[in-house]
Amino acid sequence: MMRRLTETGYRWPSPVGQHATARLLMAMVLCALPGFAAADSTGGIEAALDACLDPAPSLTARIEALAASGWVTQGDTTAGRDRYALYNLMRRGLDSKPGDPKRLEEFNLIRSRPLQPLPDTGGQTPTATIMIETVEKRGLSGFQYELPDQSANLIVRLILRSDDVGSAIMQCDLMLGPALDPEMIATRVPPDGAKVTKDKRRGGPPKMTWRSIWVEGAADSFRLSLNHSDFTTSTAITALLADSKAKTPFSSVLSTGISPVPLR
Repeated sequence: MMRRLTETGYRWPSPVGQHATARLLMAMVLCALPGFAAADSTGGIEAALDACLDPAPSLTARIEALAASGWVTQGDTTAGRDRYALYNLMRRGLDSKPGDPKRLEEFNLIRSRPLQPLPDTGGQTPTATIMIETVEKRGLSGFQYELPDQSANLIVRLILRSDDVGSAIMQCDLMLGPALDPEMIATRVPPDGAKVTKDKRRGGPPKMTWRSIWVEGAADSFRLSLNHSDFTTSTAITALLADSKAKTPFSSVLSTGISPVPLR
């Protein structure tokens, strides 16, 4: 039976909470090997959901699946800046009143800056080799990917498990342009043989809506958490995007945590 994640010092992702290791992990995002992804982005969202929610695949298999479905390393793009700016504000507690000039100023300031840290060159085909070497050596690693059509962005943070150096805790933040059909979650959670230990919904119009799900594998074989933050119900966020004249679609963030994830 695997140790409970709380015993390893891991905290489940929160839609507005700060991760103690976030800044350090983001500073260690790695550059993938060259080679532009020729794959079509069709199915890219589904591939990201599988990568972040399926307890079975290794880290290598997850990254290979993302590459095959069209994900590439994050570049410094307008859409990327817009989503990362709203994502950062959301983590500080963004859901204020519509027309808040302070929030608009913060949003415009953040998105005016280059995305940091990033690989040397965006648009590279993802690979797991260097990432695995780094997490084994330092205990931490991570990556930032995007779909070529700019419909989504993905941040992944990895923490090597102290009780099993061949596996890691994997945290995802999937920033979505298109609205996520709830059925896409329902068909993946819980996986076969697992049970839902928590399923709560909060918020609703005119505020942001959250759904939080925790899942436990048979015989405590894995732990999975999922937080879906839906922006489409928030009049404040809708107004912010309109006031900023941002043309980037941004519907929600899916934050997940899963352990253990085999490295190979």
